[in-house]
Amino acid sequence: MFHNLSWRDLNYEIKNKSILTQVSGDVTRGRLCAIMGPSGSGKTSLLNILSGRNRDIGIYAGSIFVNGIRIDPRKFRTNIAYVMQDDALFGTQTPREAITFSATLRLPPSTSRKQRNAIVDEVIRTLGLESCADTYIGTKFIKGLSGGEKKRTSIATELVSDPSILVLDEPTSGLDSYSAYNVVKTLKKLCASGKTILTTIHQPSSEVFELFDDVILLASGCMIYKGPRDEIVNHFQTQGYICGSNMNPADFVMFKIQNPEIAERLMNGYHSQSYSDTNLYIDTLNVLHHKEIHKDILITSSLSDTSTEVDNDDEEDEKDERYENEIETYLPYDADIENASDVSITNLLNEPQPIMRQKNRRGKKFFTFSHRKFMDRICKKKQQIDDVVFPLSEQDTDYHYVYDGSIIDGQQYAIDLYSDDDEREDIMKSSIYTNPSKSSCCVQWRELIKREYRGVWRDKMALVARFGSTIFLNAIISMVFYGSARWDTSINDKPITYTYMTEWIQNHFGALVQVGIGGMFAISQPVVLTFPQERPIFLREYALGMYSSIPYFVSKVMIEIPIAFLQSCVIFLTTYFMVGFQGNFLYLVSTLTLFGLCASSISMIIGSVSSNVEVAFQLTPLLTIPQLLFSGFFISINKIPEFIRWLQYVCALKYGINLLMISEFDTIPDGFPSNQTALYNEFIIGCPEPVSSTEFYCPNNVTPDAHALFPKNNVDTNHEWVYVGILGGVFALLRIVSCVVLSSKAYFS
Repeated sequence: MFHNLSWRDLNYEIKNKSILTQVSGDVTRGRLCAIMGPSGSGKTSLLNILSGRNRDIGIYAGSIFVNGIRIDPRKFRTNIAYVMQDDALFGTQTPREAITFSATLRLPPSTSRKQRNAIVDEVIRTLGLESCADTYIGTKFIKGLSGGEKKRTSIATELVSDPSILVLDEPTSGLDSYSAYNVVKTLKKLCASGKTILTTIHQPSSEVFELFDDVILLASGCMIYKGPRDEIVNHFQTQGYICGSNMNPADFVMFKIQNPEIAERLMNGYHSQSYSDTNLYIDTLNVLHHKEIHKDILITSSLSDTSTEVDNDDEEDEKDERYENEIETYLPYDADIENASDVSITNLLNEPQPIMRQKNRRGKKFFTFSHRKFMDRICKKKQQIDDVVFPLSEQDTDYHYVYDGSIIDGQQYAIDLYSDDDEREDIMKSSIYTNPSKSSCCVQWRELIKREYRGVWRDKMALVARFGSTIFLNAIISMVFYGSARWDTSINDKPITYTYMTEWIQNHFGALVQVGIGGMFAISQPVVLTFPQERPIFLREYALGMYSSIPYFVSKVMIEIPIAFLQSCVIFLTTYFMVGFQGNFLYLVSTLTLFGLCASSISMIIGSVSSNVEVAFQLTPLLTIPQLLFSGFFISINKIPEFIRWLQYVCALKYGINLLMISEFDTIPDGFPSNQTALYNEFIIGCPEPVSSTEFYCPNNVTPDAHALFPKNNVDTNHEWVYVGILGGVFALLRIVSCVVLSSKAYFS
């Protein structure tokens, strides 16, 4: 398991502005570590870098290690559970359903349903969610869990995969003091079970602060303190800042470091621990000792020229003399430590007394020690370690190389000391960058469509608002355009005037366009409202590798199509008979559904690039207004200047209106005088007689009247299926674009 997370000399800047400067630290198994600091101190940036979730807008340098292995955090991030500051959860799910969803998609496919349910129940019990496990999580409009329960549910969805390392960004943000205490107490309990937990926190109460084991203080991206929580007051006292007996230490230190002068003085007074390769190897030995792996360990170290500088350090002279004298006391022979070419330390964990002896192996001279303090001293003194080696088995007398001194899952991944460097690198990368097994595409699709269905069906208020507003608005349209599409048979005994014919066609066409535009907005508007809220959930789950983008978007389409079809049915049930439409009912409903889905695809693109609903509303007119302008209702298409007329071909509404017009006007209306069909044809297609009764367009040798309804709106009945194909293509293309945009956001955010 990956238990120890450490970092060294991290620097991070965005647009030449320094965010983090020379930040080093570590967090170990079983110790709850908090990163504290004022707003803008770099807490979240540090957390994002460590977990591989920093955006690519900045540049960072430094080293990050897990169990002593230097890692690429981007590749390793699937092994680190990350709980965001904002709870990215579906409000229409229950905690049990949310945890089960995460378990189904993140646990190995070989996990049975019974095993998965047992894991879910155990996580619920561990997080104290039994009383609310089957309650809706809740939204602004759906009553649900409290803030603390939501936060614990967020943690539970991550814990279900049993991660070794858990990082949390401001888990107590927005919670009252008691809820915050319960959340951190839960984290403390998880630490006790063997988890490695790192969290940012802004200004904890004294009760919450007492729960932390270690604290890292940041100010302006620089280290102020790193160490045990119970020593922080003493540290500040040594710097001349005394905490009152009745003060919360967290409030005290936060108050002090927000003063720029005090913060700078504390930065200068902080002597950070050196996180060289030596320290990482020492951490490895700690892991060995913790796991009770009693094997002889041999560390070879080349003595560097810098040792003289270290020896001359006034603060180290006394310790140098003491350690050197102690070594000489136990040496069975004369040895010049300072000039030795190689020094080795063995049996560090078992021997009670320091004993030094000489060995020869492969033509190299080794000195072996058997006491931990000599290892510490030599590592500190020589500042450089080349190799960590150990015997692979009791029978194996040869020593082997361990890349970066690493232990993975309690197993020792070793390569021969003289193996090729590339071979060592490949083996270790294959060991640590193992990605968790993914569920199949079918499982992802099944779980996503179940969640999507529940999200739509359980949000009763949204459903009522959606269909209620659709009925209300189209009832108004029906009353305004009442009978406008129906031919008035009372005038059949009189000559049909040009004015009456023009007025009837205009009213009929206006009602059709109004219903089409209203339907387009009715189908697409809910996506603008809901998708920006779902976006953070997708970004989190996609980053964790729970599912790919294709099953996600397919599941949304599978639920969206029947909803859009039902909404289109409601629209035409409300308007069809009152307005007097004469086209095929199913054809009209299907057409409205198709270009309504195209409009919702545009809304999905807007939602993909928008961080919140407000931004989405601001962007919506950019893509909807052109749809209206090129619909042909406000101005005839042939009157639009040619240099921008081409935009009609990229507007889905235009093709949808064309199909509605073909359905409504390609047949003689009921009650129309049979002796006046030529007049009807002239007003609609621009010539007295169509090619035939089934093919409603002018013969090739006849130039249609440009003022007729179809010619002036560039409608060609020959291209009916072309319009259908274009709408289908636009729908597919826009969905692919939204998929790519959102996937890119997830990858780079």
